[in-house]
Amino acid sequence: DPQRRQNGTSCATPIAAGIAALILEYATQVESQPPQAGVRIENAEALRRVVGMRKVMFKWMTEGNKDRSYNHLKPWQLLNPSKHRRDISSDISKALEDPHDTQ
Repeated sequence: DPQRRQNGTSCATPIAAGIAALILEYATQVESQPPQAGVRIENAEALRRVVGMRKVMFKWMTEGNKDRSYNHLKPWQLLNPSKHRRDISSDISKALEDPHDTQ
């Protein structure tokens, strides 16, 4: 049944990789914008490391479990087409500043 709910790493890994690719593509696109556009991501190079991507995914795309585990990812919370690029970039920058997730 194609609409059956699945869980586990065999299903989640390619989905998470696709979301990470979208975030990296977004970061590449906004880096090409002029500074006055106000859409740059502070410390964007951190997205290319596991720690940085984990911070963004946990802060903006999970239910925020207290044990810092993932329940399920919700990319629409961050990459929402109704959000202005400036707000998306700000949300990513704030997540990258989080000192609590350093693993």
